[in-house]
Amino acid sequence: MAEGPSNCVTPLQENKEEEVLPSQDSANVVFHVVHLDDQAYYMYCEYAHQKGFSARKAHVVYWTHTRIVKAREYRCSKAGHKQSKPTAESQVKFHRLDTRTGCLTCINFSVDKEGKNWTVVKFVEEHNHPLTVKNEIHLLMSQRKISKVQDGLLKNMTDNGIRTAHAYNFLVDEVGGFENVGFCKSDAYNFVQREKRALIESGDSLSLLKIFKDLQTKDSMFSYDVHTDEFKRLTSFIWIDGHSKVDYDCFGDVIIFDTTYRLNKYNLACAPFIVVNHHWQNVFVRGTFLAEETIDSFCCLFETFLRFVGGKQPCTIFTDQDQAMAVAISKVFDTSWHCLCQ
Repeated sequence: MAEGPSNCVTPLQENKEEEVLPSQDSANVVFHVVHLDDQAYYMYCEYAHQKGFSARKAHVVYWTHTRIVKAREYRCSKAGHKQSKPTAESQVKFHRLDTRTGCLTCINFSVDKEGKNWTVVKFVEEHNHPLTVKNEIHLLMSQRKISKVQDGLLKNMTDNGIRTAHAYNFLVDEVGGFENVGFCKSDAYNFVQREKRALIESGDSLSLLKIFKDLQTKDSMFSYDVHTDEFKRLTSFIWIDGHSKVDYDCFGDVIIFDTTYRLNKYNLACAPFIVVNHHWQNVFVRGTFLAEETIDSFCCLFETFLRFVGGKQPCTIFTDQDQAMAVAISKVFDTSWHCLCQ
């Protein structure tokens, strides 16, 4: 073993038989045999989990003219410091808290040309920051992962109309607590939203815009709006015709907003605005299709609706129990009563 600081350990034993380790202390990490990048990262993540810090992948070097790893480094998630980009102060909406402390904890592997023998050449244990307490370890980023079984359950439950929060709470109850489920609620929301991003095909989107423009030429009061993502791809669209505007002006004191309907092809949420006329009949006043049910998307939808109807807010709005929707309503419909339907 080469001389060095007391917190550094160098090469692992070659030809040592691979075994399943009951715990990942420093000795097991250094002398455990690994043969793949995924194995090395998983091993270090297990060690980090037991110690109370989050691991992340760092530098990687490849053998010349190949994609075979020559050297690999994994570090503590608090390694280094955040690099601030020169930006005009007027363009900065908020400053994200920098949680990095320049921690030097790491493990470095050297790999042979066949990519089979991974040797630890450097291992630093000491941290310059407090470690995570035991009851919060499950919140560490490198420990959070949605398994294939959980993946399937989330897909099936949300596709059948179950809210993401309810699906997540079901998984928590099944495993006996938040610390055992393996990921947090925000991870579930992110996963579901990624699945819902079934983008509208370009040909269909052009056809849709053509239909809206044709309707606008026939009805001078017809209004529509489309929203796109950062790649200028259509993600949602909204429309209202002249007759619906008149209906809303007459019967818009109470409206019902429902997002439980879906299109199978694009997995978009159909979110109509419904009013009740003087014959106690439901009247469709405005149509919307959404790719994401988030606070920002709902705020954009409600603001567009108010713009279409001349800024008239309803006295009462009935919705289901969706937290993102409730927050958006409190921001946009600030003079309306928000009630939850059964």
